[in-house]
Amino acid sequence: MSRESSHNPVFVRLGKCLALAVVMFLAGFTNTLLLAQSSGGSLSGSMTDRSNAKIVNGAIAVTNTETGVSRTVTTNRTGSYSLPNLLPGAYAVDVSASGFGRKHLTGITITVGTAQVLDVSLDVEGQTEQIVVPANIEDLQLATSDISAFLGGETIRDLPLNGRSWFDLAVLQPGVAAIQAQRSFAIGTDRGTRGFGSQLTISGARPQQNNYLLNGTSLNDYANDSGSVIGGNLGVDAISEFTVITTNASAEYGRSAGGIINAVTRFGTNAFHGSGYEFVRNSIFDARNFFDGSTLPYFSRNQFGGSLGGPMKRNRTFFFVNYEGIRQNQGNSGVATVPTADARNGMLHNADGTVTNVGVDPSAAKYLTFWPLPNGGLAPGGNGNIGIYNFSEPQVVQEDFAVGRVDHRFSQNDSIFATYLYDRTPYTYPDSLNDIFFLSKTSKQIATIEETHTFSPVIVNTFRIGLNRNFVVNNVGAQAINPAVLDPSLASVPGQYAAQVSVPGWTGFTGGSGASGSDYAWTSYQLGENVFLNRGKHSIKTGIAFELMHLNVLNHNTLDGQFVFTSVAGFLTNHPFVYSAPSSGTVSPRNLQEMLFAGYAQDDWRVSPNLTLNLGLRYENTSVVREVRGKLSNLINISDPTPQLGNSFFKNPTTLNFEPRVGFALSPFAGSQTVIRGAFGVYDVLPLPYEFILPATFSAPFTKYGIVEGTLPAGTFYSGAGAYLNPYTLFGTHVQQSPKRNYVMQWNLSVERQLTTDMTLLVAYLGSRGLHQPYYSNQYNIVLPTATPQGSFQWPLPIASGNILNPKYGTIRGLDWIGDSYYDGLQVGLRRNMKHGLQFQVSYTQSRSIDDSSSSLAADSFGNSVSTLPFFAPARGRGPSDFNQSRVLVVNGIAHLPQLHGDQPVITWLTKGWQLGTILTASDGIPFTPIFGSAGDPLGSNGLQDYPDRLGGAGCSSLINPRNYLNYVKTQCFPVPAPGVMGNAGRNILVGPGLLDMDTSVFKIVQIPKAGDRLNVQFRAEFFNILNHTNYAIPGNTDIYNPDGTPSATAGLITSTTTPSRQIQFGVKATF
Repeated sequence: MSRESSHNPVFVRLGKCLALAVVMFLAGFTNTLLLAQSSGGSLSGSMTDRSNAKIVNGAIAVTNTETGVSRTVTTNRTGSYSLPNLLPGAYAVDVSASGFGRKHLTGITITVGTAQVLDVSLDVEGQTEQIVVPANIEDLQLATSDISAFLGGETIRDLPLNGRSWFDLAVLQPGVAAIQAQRSFAIGTDRGTRGFGSQLTISGARPQQNNYLLNGTSLNDYANDSGSVIGGNLGVDAISEFTVITTNASAEYGRSAGGIINAVTRFGTNAFHGSGYEFVRNSIFDARNFFDGSTLPYFSRNQFGGSLGGPMKRNRTFFFVNYEGIRQNQGNSGVATVPTADARNGMLHNADGTVTNVGVDPSAAKYLTFWPLPNGGLAPGGNGNIGIYNFSEPQVVQEDFAVGRVDHRFSQNDSIFATYLYDRTPYTYPDSLNDIFFLSKTSKQIATIEETHTFSPVIVNTFRIGLNRNFVVNNVGAQAINPAVLDPSLASVPGQYAAQVSVPGWTGFTGGSGASGSDYAWTSYQLGENVFLNRGKHSIKTGIAFELMHLNVLNHNTLDGQFVFTSVAGFLTNHPFVYSAPSSGTVSPRNLQEMLFAGYAQDDWRVSPNLTLNLGLRYENTSVVREVRGKLSNLINISDPTPQLGNSFFKNPTTLNFEPRVGFALSPFAGSQTVIRGAFGVYDVLPLPYEFILPATFSAPFTKYGIVEGTLPAGTFYSGAGAYLNPYTLFGTHVQQSPKRNYVMQWNLSVERQLTTDMTLLVAYLGSRGLHQPYYSNQYNIVLPTATPQGSFQWPLPIASGNILNPKYGTIRGLDWIGDSYYDGLQVGLRRNMKHGLQFQVSYTQSRSIDDSSSSLAADSFGNSVSTLPFFAPARGRGPSDFNQSRVLVVNGIAHLPQLHGDQPVITWLTKGWQLGTILTASDGIPFTPIFGSAGDPLGSNGLQDYPDRLGGAGCSSLINPRNYLNYVKTQCFPVPAPGVMGNAGRNILVGPGLLDMDTSVFKIVQIPKAGDRLNVQFRAEFFNILNHTNYAIPGNTDIYNPDGTPSATAGLITSTTTPSRQIQFGVKATF
């Protein structure tokens, strides 16, 4: 180690943590160094005789029927036993005791992250009984109080999946919903800075509050979500199974205040098994999207791969490998709003039919080349000044994904496995005006090594090392479509290219080549050592956790500068309102580091055969994020003339993060066919590096990014505005100096009933309350208002006559932990396991999620977020969460169709082996907010977001026109508020269009002659959105008025859908 690193606080603290771990272990403190929970499942229970007397020192031997690996434990003085951290799969159990007969039980399935209960009663000494345990043993959880669900291999591999991302199947469970407002990665440049992975809200939690696990290692990336550059997680044929915990995870689970998705990879067995497949998509099979032009966009996708697993040495060493690739060229339809020919010539049509002629400035005329002429007619409400431009350009994707795993058993008491995952995905896509192709690329590597050692029948130890590395290149200019983007004469910043431009009613121009971009390098080192202890009726797990995180960020966004105009006339006549740009050479990387240390104790106390208490306490602590070269800047008070520099970014709020978690599972009736569960727990939201990407990268003096607003003279666009940037126009950052602890309280009460031997019903109430949640705003440097008797806020008149909080800065971005969140939900699940060729699941959630702000990564994390909320009055923004969906229904099923039997072998063959699969999703829409003048400053507040007023009464009881994509919002219900007064319309008071989607698959499974049942070939056809239902997105423009109070021409205009049109995929897959 170098002299410098030996004094680095990160390494000093790392050494202390490791030393503490060693001391505790050697002192006999039976604990676990557990970063991310068990990668297996557990089996526990009791052994009694026919009189219900306990049997002591009875032997329980479990054998994995696929690998032959076995483990044996004995019952303790209470007749209880526990087998923790079993590899998921099918098991046989042999039960014996001196003086008693033997039992051989088969049909037992262990699933990841679950706790199975199996009580056994023995007769007096005699012959061995052969018993097949009912297949639904895993459905009724008798030992846990969380709400969770399991998805097995057949479900993962046989349901229709658009893109074959196993991660998408999490939405089959009650309480889990996809984020509909996540920004698109098909057109535009917004996705990567907020995380590429397809995000989920689980039981009302923010998506960044979930934890995604593979073989016990956290997959969470730089944005604290998980997924490749096209959103999903490949590996359908590499995943054995996964469990979704939707609320009240036990104390062994950390790094999460939301849901847990816990997956394990497939593994080798004593028999060779594998697959090979290819799936083909082509536009000739597809329907036209509602917003496609007259020509169906080209679409070609080949998704192919294979897997192989088997023994390297029977009953001892096994391997499994999987590869999957995607080659895709998809034409994505874009809908842009652009100036008409008259508008380009300065002929602006008014609502009364008159025409106003304005002179077109030469500089503005040069930039008009970036907006194509309309080809789709006029925009409604645009008075003939704005038209529709439809285009389709290819999104080109090449993804390569691979997984490998080796399992080895040294002895009956020692085993080890190692896994490695690699995923690399470059892709190109056009900007929103079809001027330039951008390139983004993700590269991911996940590695895990875990060793399990049995010290005695009651003590099991595991040790785990995990590595998670992600490299992301986001929004790099790749190729010009419009040659003007490479014209240096259009630059506002010397040495760059054309600036970004925003004009009300027009689709924004994202700038010349290289105007946008950011690079991320994320590395997470994870350690774990687990000890499971069985004492009497207590199954005890205790432990500590450690993670070292590195996040390197280079944010070179808007290097070309950015202009904002308040009207079309303002652009044409060269009257810019806002200009922002960085100073040359001041954009530099930030290298952030942080550590996580945690400890927990969990006792699952089986008080009686029908009652289990889950008692846990977890402690989680993180260091304060630091930058390795001290390049952090923070205005402790917004009005401070100079920032605090260096690594004392804020005071650590995590030092007392004790998290009690209690629950019960009660089976009140004989036969254990009904389980009542209840739980309460505290879950900390840790201040991890993703929360500080923007605060750390845009603040002076380490990045000199300036902004001037409202004082630019006419004619300064595009080359003259830089002269007005000075040291008093720079960006600053305010991070709350003494934040309070950010945590979420979760609770649930549920009843689960086994209706038949293969069907269960779950009815659950879930709730949560989040305190001191992250609260971002893109502008803290405002003019403060005064409160009005009506409960609103009044800014000084005349407009823009007030004084901003800090005249030494232009814009101050801020992060405070002052947000609150509330969730209440009814979750209902009906599940039937495969029987007589049919399985299905029905999940229904009715819920309400309310908060002040929904963003944990940026102020505008989602497409419906408000970026400049009133930080001085957070409750003013309280409303439905950005991801709130009041009702969600998901139905899925797999059916093996019966075959016809007769004298004709052809008829038998033709009707044999058919299988259907389907996923039906129906949900309410997501909320969004009516806005007033986002391109300007109608309040005179220096950038705070304004709202219009809201009318009630006849005609305005509903504020939307359902299915009217041209005028979805009833703009007549939103008048202009009084000058300088924030309108009374609230955040997220509008509700977007609902969703109805049905995906269906049809298989024909053919057994190859002379291969017995060892070789099967599947011929598959999958239909996505088979109903071809148009699922409109929310309007692209929610500005009801322009900054000058004139109606926005494109308010309420919907230009995209949340799902594709009907698409058909054909595939062939061989399995053995």
